[in-house]
Amino acid sequence: MNNKKVELLDLIILVIRRKKFLVLTLIPTMIVTYLLIFFFIEPQYDSKALIIPSEDNSLSGIASLFGDLQGLPLGFSSSSPELSMYTTILYSRTLIDDVIEKFDLVNVYYISKSDEDYMKKTRKIYSNKFSASETENMAYEVKFRSNNPRLSADVVNYVIDELNKKLIELKVLKSKNNREFLYGRLMEIQEILAKAEDSLMQFQIETGLLSVEDQLSEVMKMYSSLESTLITK
Repeated sequence: MNNKKVELLDLIILVIRRKKFLVLTLIPTMIVTYLLIFFFIEPQYDSKALIIPSEDNSLSGIASLFGDLQGLPLGFSSSSPELSMYTTILYSRTLIDDVIEKFDLVNVYYISKSDEDYMKKTRKIYSNKFSASETENMAYEVKFRSNNPRLSADVVNYVIDELNKKLIELKVLKSKNNREFLYGRLMEIQEILAKAEDSLMQFQIETGLLSVEDQLSEVMKMYSSLESTLITK
C-alpha cells in the first residue's frame, strides 16, 4: 500500500516537473486533431421518421406470415407481427436495390461499376447507414445517415412512401381474395338452394302433403337472407 502511494507521488512530481513540455505538446496535438477532423472528416446527418401502427386488423393474417420469416437475412424479432412485416419489407432486396438505383448510391459511395461486386458493396454500405426497428413504445423508427442532409431526408421519405404502397397493395390483395372466397360460397349456397327447391317440388308432387307456395316462400326468404349477408360482408 505504501509503495503505491510512493509511486503515485512520484508520478505527480514528474507531471509537475514536465508540465511545460506536456502543455507545449498537448495544445498543438489538440489543434492538429481538430483541424484534421474539421477538414478531412465529413459531418454526418441523420434523418428519422416515426411510424405509429394502425389498429386495422385487415392485414393480421399476412402480418403473421411475415412474422414467421425471421430466418431471412437482416431479419429482426418483434413483439408485433405487423411491425415485423415492416422490417421485412424495408430490408427486402427489392426495396434496397430500388433505393440504390433511384438515388445513385453507387456513385454517392464512390464505388466503381467496373467492379463485379459493386452492387453487393453498395448494399452493405447502405445497410450500415440505414436502420429500421421497433421502439420501446410500440412505435416504429426508420433512420438513414448520410453526409448530405437532403439525401438523408429524401431516402427516409422515399422508403416510407414505398412501405405505404406495399401495405396498400397487400390490403387490396387480401380484399380481393376475400371477395373471391365469398363469391364462391354464394354460388355454392345458390346451388344448394336450387336443389332444395327441386327436391321440395318433387316431394309435394309425389305426396301432396306440403303447400308448395308456402314452402317455396320460406326457402326464398332463407336464400335472400343468406345472399344479403354474404353481399354485405
